[in-house]
Amino acid sequence: MTKNSKVEDKVEDKVEDKVKNKTQGDIADLVKALDADIADEVETKSWISTGIKSLNFLLSGDVDKGIPVGKMIIVAGEQQSGKSFLAARIAAHAQQQGYIPIWFDSEHASDKRFLARQGLDVTAVPFRRPDTIEDFQRDVIKALNKAKEKQAKLFIVLDSLGALSGAKETEDADADKMTMDMGLRAKNIRTVFKQLVHRLGETESVFFCINHIYIAPGFIPKKEMGGGMAAWYLGQIVLFLTKLKGEDGVFARVKMKSKKNREFIEGRTVEFEINFQNGVDPNAGLVELFEEFGVIKKKGSWYVIDGDEKSYREETILKDEETLKKLLDILKEKTKDYSYSSFTPNV
Repeated sequence: MTKNSKVEDKVEDKVEDKVKNKTQGDIADLVKALDADIADEVETKSWISTGIKSLNFLLSGDVDKGIPVGKMIIVAGEQQSGKSFLAARIAAHAQQQGYIPIWFDSEHASDKRFLARQGLDVTAVPFRRPDTIEDFQRDVIKALNKAKEKQAKLFIVLDSLGALSGAKETEDADADKMTMDMGLRAKNIRTVFKQLVHRLGETESVFFCINHIYIAPGFIPKKEMGGGMAAWYLGQIVLFLTKLKGEDGVFARVKMKSKKNREFIEGRTVEFEINFQNGVDPNAGLVELFEEFGVIKKKGSWYVIDGDEKSYREETILKDEETLKKLLDILKEKTKDYSYSSFTPNV
């Protein structure tokens, strides 16, 4: 390297430092002027466990976390796929973590026996049966405003969005009119959801919205959610629940797919079995998760752990506490840098 090139490098370094310092000063001024935060400091700090480790990972990228607090979660599924069952089970976990569950039963299908069977203390669950979107909006906004006043955290379940009519629909039906909705119901749903977004974050509450799936006609029929596009646009997490097999009222093998997720990677799926009598094994779906990230490898009907000479059967992996803890620790280490996106800017 020549003497001149060394001098040029020093000059370039000084210029870069000067530009960098000026940029940092400009950013600091903007943060102060806007009363803003630096993006690097903005992150979810609280989660509600679903009670199912693999589902927690699907939602948050961590088997111990789960539903991010302050968010709107949409779970859309077919009939008898376990939507209400899972909602009540997760609400019970939220209750155990200090949240107040509120159950909005627009389907007139649930009662205290159903909720109690899923582990909820029904003496501490406000229960409402709204008939219209407008009824629900009035009640849920009132609840969140009261939560803000009392510094309480809510876990709000709507079962379901699909069963809510619009006030005009109800008025027309009472007047024996069969007029078309003309999109008014979808607009009202959008209004409610927009009102919820800020209030959920402000109170560190969660809105768990159950929705229906229908088959949209077309050259290639596909599954769609009802209620317009508000759930897609404003729900931070949208999950599709599909029943793979089962016996109505006894059990269901289901697949949960993350169709939209602002907290973790979209497009992932998890499968587990719902036993409508006994619930869901908290370790269901873990073996597949371990395989995906190379924590274990299958050899015949046995599994081997990297660096371990022993072989394990599936039941041993999930039921032996020491082995399971070891595998969960390896999984956490392997996925600690597994982020939302692999995007890196070109510089």
